[in-house]
Amino acid sequence: MHATAFFARAFTQSFEDVPEEVIEALEATGASKLHIFLSAILPAAASQIMAWTGLRFEINFSESAILGMIGAGGIGFAIANNIQGYQFGAAGLAIVLVFVFAYCVELVFTTIKKNYI
Repeated sequence: MHATAFFARAFTQSFEDVPEEVIEALEATGASKLHIFLSAILPAAASQIMAWTGLRFEINFSESAILGMIGAGGIGFAIANNIQGYQFGAAGLAIVLVFVFAYCVELVFTTIKKNYI
């Protein structure tokens, strides 16, 4: 739920950052609202939308790992159980996997922004 509200606000802000002159120019040519959105607003805001999406994905992932440590399950639960059982090698491996996954997510979003937006 929190991510939905976050996306609504972040995407709205991204759309509002599009220069008003571009929208006025398209309106003057008789473009429909849908055409204005698809050809001007969305492409101009795509980089910011991708950045916000990547940020929120990383936040959700880290929050899920933290929640797992207090009993919600997942990788955080495995880390907490291994630390409590003095199995520091397995706990360390799980922590390294969390970092590797977060790094890979960052690489994917950076690549998408560089190559496609």
